[in-house]
Amino acid sequence: MKVPATIRINAVDDQGNLGSSDFGDGAFEWAKRQGLLEGQAVLKPEERASLNDWERRDVGWGVVLPWRKGLRGRELARADDAQPGIRKLLEARPDAPVLRYVREKTAAGTPPRHDKLTRYYADGTKQVLTIGNGPFGVEDGQLPRYLLIVGGPDEIPWAVQFAANRRHFAGRLALDDAALERYVEHLIAEWKGTAPDTAASVVWNTSDDPMSLAMQTAIAEPLSIALGEDADMRVTRVTGAHATGAQLVQTLTTSHPGTIVTVSHGRTGPLHDAAAMRAALGVPVGADGADLDMLAASAAQISGSVWLAYACCSAGCDEGSRFSGLLPAGSSAAEIVAGVASLGPTIAPLPQRLLSAEHPVAAFIGKIEPTFDWTLAEPDTGENVVLDLVDAVYPNLIRAETIGFALAEYFSGVGRLYGSFSDAKIAVDALEEGAEDRAVYYALTARDRESLVILGDPTVRLPALP
Repeated sequence: MKVPATIRINAVDDQGNLGSSDFGDGAFEWAKRQGLLEGQAVLKPEERASLNDWERRDVGWGVVLPWRKGLRGRELARADDAQPGIRKLLEARPDAPVLRYVREKTAAGTPPRHDKLTRYYADGTKQVLTIGNGPFGVEDGQLPRYLLIVGGPDEIPWAVQFAANRRHFAGRLALDDAALERYVEHLIAEWKGTAPDTAASVVWNTSDDPMSLAMQTAIAEPLSIALGEDADMRVTRVTGAHATGAQLVQTLTTSHPGTIVTVSHGRTGPLHDAAAMRAALGVPVGADGADLDMLAASAAQISGSVWLAYACCSAGCDEGSRFSGLLPAGSSAAEIVAGVASLGPTIAPLPQRLLSAEHPVAAFIGKIEPTFDWTLAEPDTGENVVLDLVDAVYPNLIRAETIGFALAEYFSGVGRLYGSFSDAKIAVDALEEGAEDRAVYYALTARDRESLVILGDPTVRLPALP
């Protein structure tokens, strides 16, 4: 395994420049700075069945809110400061724990911890719990498997969601009061009256450059084949020159699909105009070079649908980039990564529009960072390393698993990759030839994979197939 001469990302700026770069001399130094994560064991069939039932007390669902200064323990436990929609949802789910993210004060140069949540109880007491350590459930001293993070990444960092995804099933909502109440009403009613057609799926992907072709091979093609081989499913494939935003909106309006998968570059420009970049951040770019019309997409007949947008920053961006120091300055990829990171922690506009619509989508799955072409396949064997994401859509999601649980195997792969990274670092110390390149690959692939997030409640599921 050797680092490639050129690496590409799934982003395009306002000038039409595709993100690409060579590797700098600091690639291995970047890899060494990446922390280690624990893996998640493969689940047995009976465990899969139980974890799909979020209402079980040994599984459970809860909300994560920011800690608020000036509130007493009982008030924090009751979520007195939460938006009306969240209080309504807690009334509908009365056993749900209320958890708080407390932003730590750390010494200069020391990174904050993002794997701790504080649980407050009705008697005013509190308990600090570590994400992923278990036991799981809603009883005292436990953290639920399903966690709904309420608030933007400026209040509760993306890193909390990344940590939760390792062994929990996490989603996020950061909507204004009216939009949140609409979403909660649809969630409680399970989108009755506006539910999508689970048997219908749309797979839309561009294929006009090497990066787009790599994503087509890794995600769009295997998913389309799997859906097409199921007699219960109807899949509409839109690709090539037809993969425009206008064609996507038309297809969505006529089919009301349960699942929507778009695979493309995400808009990341203009890089020197923060307001304009934030307004179009991560929007899928069609084969004609035009952005998807977000207003038209949010007005399409897609209430209750689940949308996976595999594009750079389709879900938002973070404070800084996890890939800082990896790419040498001056390349188009490095400039895009740095430009996006300058926006600070942000949720992208497309999912906000879709979740805030009069008839909102059930959930949106998107990326916080770019994807690299090198991370889509195992370099030595050519094996597809993102098939877990394909499986998350089909069969998991379409066969009525909750969206959080449907992605569990995909996120457990992050731990496996960091295990391989640890092995490669040991090989580096033993002066094994090629070990540094392996370490860079596994660290980069793990960081790439973990930057996928769910926006929406993690308990949503599509209606059962007839």
